[in-house]
Amino acid sequence: MLSYKRSATVTFYILCGCTAVFAALIVGAPFIMPFLEKLGHGTETEYAVFLMAFYLCSVPATAVIISLFKLLGNIRGDRLFIKQNVKLLNIISYSCFAVVPICFAAGFWFITLFAVSAAALFFGFTVRIIMHAFEYAAEIKEENELTV
Repeated sequence: MLSYKRSATVTFYILCGCTAVFAALIVGAPFIMPFLEKLGHGTETEYAVFLMAFYLCSVPATAVIISLFKLLGNIRGDRLFIKQNVKLLNIISYSCFAVVPICFAAGFWFITLFAVSAAALFFGFTVRIIMHAFEYAAEIKEENELTV
């Protein structure tokens, strides 16, 4: 069984790989879209809306990636139940919520984005629940540290 530090390290490297793919997509998306347009049955307008939604969602996605790197750094440094992690989880949840209206609106042109909108809403609420658990644990930890 992997220890939590080893697991966090593996997750860190996976996140690095995903970040590299995300960066490549940000740079390469305008070049990929015409190719996908020729392969698929979508119109130029649908792909333009999809591209616009992708770039609008990349802002909260970048906030999530940065927060995940900081959160993993805290976990690897044995700083788990601290207020900074609660703030990072709060940023992640609000970033998920920021994606919901963008993908929902774009879903009228590219129907798959309705599912992305629903998934972002679900993950936003899930992370909020975890954030509240971390907040409670951080309060208990602070109280225990003050007790002599």
